[in-house]
Amino acid sequence: MMTRGPTIKCTGIDMNLSQAQRLEQWNDEQIQIYIVNDVLLIVYILLGLFGNTLVMIVYKYKMKQNVDDRYFIPWLALLDLLACTFRCSFEFARKMTPVNFRGSMLCKLCWIPINITAFSSMILLFVIALHRYLKVCRPFGKQMNLCWKRVALGLTLGISLIPSIALNAYNEEVKVYNSELNVTGFVCDIDINGIDAGFIVFIVFATVFILVIMGGLLLLNILIGRKIYKQIHFRMKMKRMDQSAVSRGTTSHETDQLPSVSRHPNEDTSNSFPQRKEVKKENISHTFSYMFMMVAIAFFLSYIPQFIILFMSLGSDNFWIGKSDAELSLLAVIREMNVLNNIVNPVIYGYYDKTFREKSVHFLRCNNCCLCRSNSVVPETY
Repeated sequence: MMTRGPTIKCTGIDMNLSQAQRLEQWNDEQIQIYIVNDVLLIVYILLGLFGNTLVMIVYKYKMKQNVDDRYFIPWLALLDLLACTFRCSFEFARKMTPVNFRGSMLCKLCWIPINITAFSSMILLFVIALHRYLKVCRPFGKQMNLCWKRVALGLTLGISLIPSIALNAYNEEVKVYNSELNVTGFVCDIDINGIDAGFIVFIVFATVFILVIMGGLLLLNILIGRKIYKQIHFRMKMKRMDQSAVSRGTTSHETDQLPSVSRHPNEDTSNSFPQRKEVKKENISHTFSYMFMMVAIAFFLSYIPQFIILFMSLGSDNFWIGKSDAELSLLAVIREMNVLNNIVNPVIYGYYDKTFREKSVHFLRCNNCCLCRSNSVVPETY
């Protein structure tokens, strides 16, 4: 997703230096503002790599149960891993060259994978919500079989290419003139002063597209939550009725009036077993629905602040000018909060999916033991 460039604030630079030296010192001064952000970006990359790699390995190779419910999880983890790595690496590079990022082609090449993975992750969340809606709200209707799931993955990537390529046409090396230093810097961004009618049309289209995806994601999860609430309410109502019937049946007065009916000794057991199995299956389905609802909520919470800053900056050419160092650093943190969406998902899986949690612990322990054994081998001496 697009962002705006840095401020041109500068202090304490010798005007007697050459333009190249002044640009270098200006760049060094800007780097100091974002030291905290650089540390956060490194932490984001490490957490994203570890968490999403673990999810892909465990869900793909260590778990064979409920493959239908878990089908999209490794693919979403792959997108999260790529999105986190590309975005954080690029933001780190921009903060190392805040006013000295050269080359429009390099700028475009950097933004392509970032935009593709961002849009793909958003669309895949909608596909997952649709899959859950069919299973929970339309259990007896047509479902996504393996073929349709693969088609959905292909469409997810194909659709994400359209806005990504269109947006990439406007990413370029943008010159930023500093009148105080009489020097020109370079940033990788969108030249707001050079936008045309096509860009305005694209922004409107992209905004509508994102709102439709978010609205559909929200609507599907509301319908899923409503259906789950009705199922739980119905189950509790039936349980209360059964308990009430048992309570009435234990009274001696009513027991004497009941007709004598011969029952097979295993009848109650055979009837209760399918019921318990059905309830267990329903509980598992509800757990996966809760899990993906939390993933959707994390997506909303991580992207909303970025969109707010984006539209505020689009409405003001001086949005980044006049801000203190602390304000610039804080705005950068908020602008990059969407990366948290790519990091928090493994935590959500671990909280809701007990099998994933157990398999992950076992996998990590086994690898740790293997590592310890390999390190404890004493080499032979000759």
